Amino acid sequence: MNIQDIEKLVKLLDQSSLTHFVYQSENETIKLSKETTVVASYSVPNVSAAAAAPSAAGKEGASDTQTADPSVVEVTASYVGTISLKDEKTGKPLIKVGSKVKKGQAICQIEAMKIYNDVTSPVSGEVLSVDVSNGQVVEFGTVIARIRRTEDDAV
Repeated sequence: MNIQDIEKLVKLLDQSSLTHFVYQSENETIKLSKETTVVASYSVPNVSAAAAAPSAAGKEGASDTQTADPSVVEVTASYVGTISLKDEKTGKPLIKVGSKVKKGQAICQIEAMKIYNDVTSPVSGEVLSVDVSNGQVVEFGTVIARIRRTEDDAV
Protein backbone atom coordinates (compact mmCIF):
# COMPACT_ATOMS: atom_id res chain seq x y z
CA MET A 1 0.00 0.00 0.00
CA ASN A 2 1.45 3.38 -0.93
CA ILE A 3 1.37 6.62 1.05
CA GLN A 4 -1.51 8.03 -1.02
CA ASP A 5 -3.67 5.00 -0.15
CA ILE A 6 -2.82 5.43 3.52
CA GLU A 7 -3.67 9.14 3.36
CA LYS A 8 -7.06 8.24 1.82
CA LEU A 9 -7.72 5.77 4.64
CA VAL A 10 -6.81 8.38 7.25
CA LYS A 11 -9.14 10.91 5.60
CA LEU A 12 -12.00 8.39 5.42
CA LEU A 13 -11.56 7.46 9.08
CA ASP A 14 -11.44 11.12 10.08
CA GLN A 15 -14.72 11.82 8.25
CA SER A 16 -16.50 8.72 9.57
CA SER A 17 -17.98 7.84 12.94
CA LEU A 18 -15.54 4.94 13.26
CA THR A 19 -12.83 5.25 15.89
CA HIS A 20 -10.65 2.30 14.83
CA PHE A 21 -9.71 0.57 11.60
CA VAL A 22 -7.28 -2.28 10.96
CA TYR A 23 -6.10 -3.47 7.54
CA GLN A 24 -3.95 -6.55 7.39
CA SER A 25 -2.46 -8.42 4.47
CA GLU A 26 0.33 -10.93 4.10
CA ASN A 27 2.99 -8.23 3.97
CA GLU A 28 1.67 -5.33 6.01
CA THR A 29 -0.58 -4.21 8.81
CA ILE A 30 -2.14 -0.78 9.09
CA LYS A 31 -3.89 0.29 12.28
CA LEU A 32 -5.77 3.57 12.44
CA SER A 33 -7.55 5.00 15.45
CA LYS A 34 -8.80 8.41 16.45
CA GLU A 35 -9.79 10.36 19.49
CA THR A 36 -9.67 14.01 18.53
CA THR A 37 -6.85 13.40 16.04
CA VAL A 38 -6.01 10.43 13.86
CA VAL A 39 -3.06 8.26 14.89
CA ALA A 40 -1.73 5.72 12.44
CA SER A 41 0.84 2.98 12.56
CA TYR A 42 2.21 0.99 9.68
CA SER A 43 4.47 -2.03 9.82
CA VAL A 44 5.98 -4.56 7.47
CA PRO A 45 7.05 -7.84 9.13
CA ASN A 46 10.81 -8.17 9.68
CA VAL A 47 11.53 -4.64 8.46
CA SER A 48 12.14 -2.43 11.47
CA ALA A 49 12.53 0.84 9.57
CA ALA A 50 9.11 0.66 7.91
CA ALA A 51 7.05 2.25 10.70
CA ALA A 52 5.30 5.51 9.98
CA ALA A 53 3.02 7.69 12.06
CA PRO A 54 1.66 11.17 11.47
CA SER A 55 3.02 13.93 13.62
CA ALA A 56 1.15 14.56 16.82
CA ALA A 57 2.81 17.92 17.38
CA GLY A 58 0.77 20.21 19.54
CA LYS A 59 -1.20 17.43 21.22
CA GLU A 60 -0.18 17.26 24.83
CA GLY A 61 0.67 13.74 25.94
CA ALA A 62 0.72 12.45 22.36
CA SER A 63 4.24 11.06 22.64
CA ASP A 64 4.62 7.44 23.64
CA THR A 65 7.94 8.13 25.36
CA GLN A 66 8.27 7.90 29.11
CA THR A 67 8.19 11.11 31.08
CA ALA A 68 11.55 12.51 32.17
CA ASP A 69 10.16 13.46 35.59
CA PRO A 70 10.65 10.45 37.93
CA SER A 71 7.80 11.64 40.17
CA VAL A 72 5.31 11.20 37.30
CA VAL A 73 3.99 7.69 36.69
CA GLU A 74 2.19 6.67 33.50
CA VAL A 75 -0.63 4.19 34.11
CA THR A 76 -1.02 2.03 31.00
CA ALA A 77 -3.53 -0.53 29.74
CA SER A 78 -2.43 -4.08 30.40
CA TYR A 79 -4.69 -5.50 27.67
CA VAL A 80 -7.09 -4.60 24.86
CA GLY A 81 -10.58 -3.47 25.77
CA THR A 82 -13.01 -0.60 26.20
CA ILE A 83 -12.33 2.04 28.86
CA SER A 84 -14.94 3.00 31.43
CA LEU A 85 -13.96 6.08 33.42
CA LYS A 86 -17.19 6.18 35.44
CA ASP A 87 -18.23 4.41 38.62
CA GLU A 88 -20.83 1.86 37.50
CA LYS A 89 -23.01 2.49 40.58
CA THR A 90 -23.00 6.29 40.73
CA GLY A 91 -22.12 7.19 37.15
CA LYS A 92 -19.58 9.72 38.46
CA PRO A 93 -16.04 9.89 37.04
CA LEU A 94 -13.56 7.70 38.90
CA ILE A 95 -10.77 10.22 38.23
CA LYS A 96 -10.28 13.60 36.65
CA VAL A 97 -7.36 15.98 36.33
CA GLY A 98 -6.48 17.24 39.80
CA SER A 99 -8.00 14.24 41.61
CA LYS A 100 -6.06 12.78 44.51
CA VAL A 101 -5.69 9.01 44.29
CA LYS A 102 -4.34 6.39 46.65
CA LYS A 103 -2.18 3.43 45.74
CA GLY A 104 -4.49 0.56 44.76
CA GLN A 105 -7.49 2.82 44.08
CA ALA A 106 -9.50 1.98 40.93
CA ILE A 107 -9.01 4.74 38.36
CA CYS A 108 -10.99 3.10 35.53
CA GLN A 109 -12.17 -0.23 34.22
CA ILE A 110 -11.32 -2.05 31.01
CA GLU A 111 -14.09 -4.18 29.57
CA ALA A 112 -13.17 -7.11 27.37
CA MET A 113 -15.66 -9.81 26.39
CA LYS A 114 -18.21 -8.54 28.94
CA ILE A 115 -15.69 -8.85 31.78
CA TYR A 116 -14.83 -5.63 33.63
CA ASN A 117 -11.42 -5.37 35.25
CA ASP A 118 -10.31 -2.52 37.48
CA VAL A 119 -7.18 -0.59 36.59
CA THR A 120 -5.66 0.61 39.83
CA SER A 121 -3.22 3.37 40.61
CA PRO A 122 0.27 2.02 41.30
CA VAL A 123 1.05 5.08 43.48
CA SER A 124 -0.61 7.66 45.68
CA GLY A 125 -0.66 11.10 44.13
CA GLU A 126 -2.40 13.70 41.99
CA VAL A 127 -3.83 12.99 38.52
CA LEU A 128 -2.01 15.21 36.02
CA SER A 129 -3.78 13.98 32.90
CA VAL A 130 -6.42 11.53 31.78
CA ASP A 131 -5.26 10.44 28.33
CA VAL A 132 -8.27 8.34 27.27
CA SER A 133 -11.96 9.03 26.92
CA ASN A 134 -14.90 7.06 28.25
CA GLY A 135 -15.81 4.30 25.78
CA GLN A 136 -12.46 4.44 23.97
CA VAL A 137 -10.97 1.14 22.82
CA VAL A 138 -7.40 0.82 24.06
CA GLU A 139 -4.54 -1.51 23.22
CA PHE A 140 -1.83 -2.94 25.43
CA GLY A 141 0.44 -0.12 26.58
CA THR A 142 -1.96 2.76 25.89
CA VAL A 143 -1.35 5.50 28.46
CA ILE A 144 -4.52 5.89 30.51
CA ALA A 145 -3.40 8.56 32.98
CA ARG A 146 -0.35 10.31 34.39
CA ILE A 147 -0.07 10.63 38.15
CA ARG A 148 2.41 12.73 40.12
CA ARG A 149 3.58 10.63 43.05
CA THR A 150 3.19 12.28 46.46
CA GLU A 151 6.12 12.50 48.87
CA ASP A 152 4.64 9.86 51.17
CA ASP A 153 4.74 7.41 48.24
CA ALA A 154 8.30 8.16 47.09
CA VAL A 155 10.42 5.36 45.66
